[in-house]
Amino acid sequence: MGAAVASSSLVACSSQVSHTVANFKFDSRTGTLRFSTEEGKWGHIDDSWRNRCKDYDVKTVIIGKGITKINENALSFCENLERVIFPSSVENMQIDNEAFQCCKNLKYIDIPNGVIKMGEAVFSNCISLKKITIPPSVKKMGSRIFDSCEKLECADLSKCGITEVSDQAFCDCKSLEKVAIPPSVTQIGLEAFWCCKKLGNFDIPEGVSEVRRGAFEYCESLEKITIPPSVRLIDDSAFHYCSNLKEVEFPFCDHNDIFHFSLISRKRVMSDSMKELPALSNNAKMMIMSYILRQHFSKDLFIGSEAFSGCPRLKCFRMPPVPRVHVASDAFDKGTEVIDYISLLDKFRLGEIDGV
Repeated sequence: MGAAVASSSLVACSSQVSHTVANFKFDSRTGTLRFSTEEGKWGHIDDSWRNRCKDYDVKTVIIGKGITKINENALSFCENLERVIFPSSVENMQIDNEAFQCCKNLKYIDIPNGVIKMGEAVFSNCISLKKITIPPSVKKMGSRIFDSCEKLECADLSKCGITEVSDQAFCDCKSLEKVAIPPSVTQIGLEAFWCCKKLGNFDIPEGVSEVRRGAFEYCESLEKITIPPSVRLIDDSAFHYCSNLKEVEFPFCDHNDIFHFSLISRKRVMSDSMKELPALSNNAKMMIMSYILRQHFSKDLFIGSEAFSGCPRLKCFRMPPVPRVHVASDAFDKGTEVIDYISLLDKFRLGEIDGV
């Protein structure tokens, strides 16, 4: 029995005659749906397939050259779709909101360089997706883009050009173990990694200024977090109920290596009166370093309500040497010792406490 092949060539109602709704061909033997455009024309995939994927039993989608846009909801709820294949390169392509939402069997997709924008919830609830790499051309990703991709294990965003990890970008990705974000990021959004229960150690890159509310809440496997001096806001519940979090590290705050600090701050630390510095206690060294590095950490730090509450293994939190730290009264559990070396230094200089 021969294969049933459906095809169509629909012209968009648009003043731009060079842009059309993409042609399609479907091969029922392989479950392959191909989208293409006519020579010399640009095309887009509309949302007409949202309710047709089940009828056609689409398993593979092949995007042809000339496609520049995948419209909102274009292929959402294609529950049997397993693979999406793009050309090796595309030009200024946009993938709109919810384009592949709830494609529950989608396992393989290789986003090509040339995609510049990805909208909201593009892959939300794609529960079979295990790995994703975002190319350098992508400059913007919408909120909830990988929300509830419960089998997603690895996400490599390290080479893309986004400036924020969007709100709820990886929310409830319970299997996510490793994620790399680029140095261009300045903000980690609201609940960006909420309930990523397998996410291990995480280094926030230099340049990030805000870690928004609930960004890492319920990340139960997170043991260590590195926070750069560029961070000015650790918002409410940012690390709430990270039950295995043991260490919060601020780079440039190694209280065992004052000479390293002197190079970073470009200040002369050693003098004739400080020859005995290595014999001082760690607290004394840290207090001196805090004083030296006030200008390096030139802005205040805000730590919000319950930012580190529910972290029973976090026994000690050493504040970075910023001019002022504004801390909510319930930011930490009662069992966490919070050491503010700037305050200790000020009290020591005013004679309110003895030397350490």
